[in-house]
Amino acid sequence: MRIVLFLFFIPFFISTYCQIKQDSSKYYLKLEGGRIIYGKLEYNIPYIGGDYVRVNDTSYYIRELSSFNCSWGYFTKFQPDPSSGNIEIFKRTKEGKIDFYIGKTSLYSAGVGNMGPMAYDYKEKYFSKDKVHLLALNYTNLSKNLSDNPKSMEFLQQYETAQYWKLGLAATGIIAAVVGIATIDHNQIVLGSIITLLSAVIFELSWTQDSIQDTAMNNAIRVYNE
Repeated sequence: MRIVLFLFFIPFFISTYCQIKQDSSKYYLKLEGGRIIYGKLEYNIPYIGGDYVRVNDTSYYIRELSSFNCSWGYFTKFQPDPSSGNIEIFKRTKEGKIDFYIGKTSLYSAGVGNMGPMAYDYKEKYFSKDKVHLLALNYTNLSKNLSDNPKSMEFLQQYETAQYWKLGLAATGIIAAVVGIATIDHNQIVLGSIITLLSAVIFELSWTQDSIQDTAMNNAIRVYNE
């Protein structure tokens, strides 16, 4: 019986992304013209049609709204690709001198039903320094926007150095693997096996550079927002 009741209520939970709590004073919708509306707020992600927000029983679509805040957090719209007319809703995950955002997952974008809160990605992939332009979270964009903080640039230099090491180690690993296989083919099995084993170790070292890069980028962002 409990299982049946649980399955019955699932659609009600996933059809509405943001539901208002009893205290609605901090939840609002800001329209394009600057008007702010407070009240009962629901963010809906339908199976068919565009996303919309309902406030006090009135629906507002993406083209009409600027941003909104509800029990699931703060959301705003951006145009990720200036060359296209597509405007999407993004969820802010961190606020500071630079804000960070997550967008909908590629799985959802591919047309997989109403995922409710699951529609948004778990990983921060975007940031904005001026709250107007949304940029992909990568070394190139960060190096341009964090250039006014020397400490952040030091960490980004560490990121770039790790990138050179990763590429160099990967190339060395490939060469070692080829040499090892060729050596085995010439009946030098012991030597060839040692070289092949060393190539695997070199590849492993190249993969460890990823964690070094992640740490360096996170530190660059942290000191900038301090």
